[in-house]
Amino acid sequence: GHEVNPVLNDNQIIDIARSHSVDAASVVINWATKRGVSVLPASTKKDRQKSNLEASYSFDLTEAEMKVLDSLDGTLVKHKSNAAKPELKKSGTISVMFKNEGTSAITTYWVEQETGDEVSVGDTGNGESSSLNTYHGHVFIHRHAETGDMVGVHSIEEKDGKRQEIVVSDNEL
Repeated sequence: GHEVNPVLNDNQIIDIARSHSVDAASVVINWATKRGVSVLPASTKKDRQKSNLEASYSFDLTEAEMKVLDSLDGTLVKHKSNAAKPELKKSGTISVMFKNEGTSAITTYWVEQETGDEVSVGDTGNGESSSLNTYHGHVFIHRHAETGDMVGVHSIEEKDGKRQEIVVSDNEL
């Protein structure tokens, strides 16, 4: 067993919940029902069950957030620094430039699809850009470099072209 619920205490779920001003349970319920999963509220209190359901449908998860949630496996995520860069995929390389139009530096993380681990791929100061080569389907999370708060999630789609510019700002989500 776990000392804490690994799903409701997952940093990525908590960050997504904060960006929508709801709790982690609401994010999980929203995601699960959009994936066709029946949800049985754990609470025995009618008022709590009602508030869980109402909050769960008060917002829309983005496609990128859905992909982040799809990649989770129920284990607690540990942030990795200076780990391996995104692995090669069989599809063609996509050149991506992340442009930081926010008010503070950001750290960009590649989300490893099998484990959900966030692998740091670098920092970008405010008003600066950083570039990398990646592949279709890769998901990147952007966090404030100092606080670790999530400011953006992006899924790379081949249909958006072989050269992509993605603007990241403090109020993105």
